[in-house]
Amino acid sequence: MEKKDKKQRDIVLSQDNALTTARYKFDLIEKRALYSIIRNIRAQYIENENGRRDLFDDLIITIHEEELKKCGDNTKMQNIYDALKRLRNRDIEINNEKMWLSIGFVNYVKHIKNKSYFEVQVSKEAYLESMDAYLDNKTEYGWYLCLDGYKIVGGLGVIENDFHNRKDLTPNICAVYTEKDYRCQGIAGNLLKTALDDLKHKSITPVYLLTDHTGFYEKYGWEFLCMVQGDGEPNMSRMYIYR
Repeated sequence: MEKKDKKQRDIVLSQDNALTTARYKFDLIEKRALYSIIRNIRAQYIENENGRRDLFDDLIITIHEEELKKCGDNTKMQNIYDALKRLRNRDIEINNEKMWLSIGFVNYVKHIKNKSYFEVQVSKEAYLESMDAYLDNKTEYGWYLCLDGYKIVGGLGVIENDFHNRKDLTPNICAVYTEKDYRCQGIAGNLLKTALDDLKHKSITPVYLLTDHTGFYEKYGWEFLCMVQGDGEPNMSRMYIYR
């Protein structure tokens, strides 16, 4: 996306990955770590002309402490450790006409304390399979990130079902998030428009979104559809539709 003014940020579509279509709930720290992983892989192996896929071994990336500490005013290092441990322990499944694969997405996470960053090794098999699907146009879903330079300031995903009982209402926009210092600048609206335009180009319509917010998504053309029951949630949540 071409920058039009100082407030306009770059929005990029990252390649799909196996976690996109897996039905997992991510907390804010996991989400930020996942966005960082996607950003790094895109930079090194999608946009970089020297990013030889045939040389792609298990990829090691770094995430700075500050990226994860900003997830809340009271974010403690143990909270970060627990979230990264959950991300490492997530099992994903890839099942297509070529193969069935059950594998972990992250091999290990190491905190280099004296240098204030985390080292994350991403599974080669998990990512190459999902990259193949994306490059061959076999998947419709993906993650959308908004970058200010190299900093992730917002993001959202498109998945089949966002943890609710209406399996017929698909696909779903999920994990919409904008950094606190970047809010009220139209970033969420641009992310939504980019994702919806991409889905429309693929003849995927309508699109659905589960939220507890009222009055926000209406500004961007979404309509309240009905109440649905979220998985494991005591109360019903609002389902929106974009036609």
